[in-house]
Amino acid sequence: MITISESWLGFIIPVAVIILIILLIQRLKGHIRKTVRNEIYDHFPTIKNKIEEYERKIQYFKVMVEDLERRMREMERRIKR
Repeated sequence: MITISESWLGFIIPVAVIILIILLIQRLKGHIRKTVRNEIYDHFPTIKNKIEEYERKIQYFKVMVEDLERRMREMERRIKR
């Protein structure tokens, strides 16, 4: 069996409590963000539509950038030959 001295327990317990409090605060923060976002989306559907439209545009631009990068690599290979 593992024995821990009282001096270590005096250090470990407060550190564990602080870590648990930090984790709880982070989870609450995430939950509140999700709740607020969902409430906004429910009451203002145009905002949700605009956000989704911007996300689609961002995805499109990512695909375009990847395609351009691929083309540039191909051209670099052709030039090196």
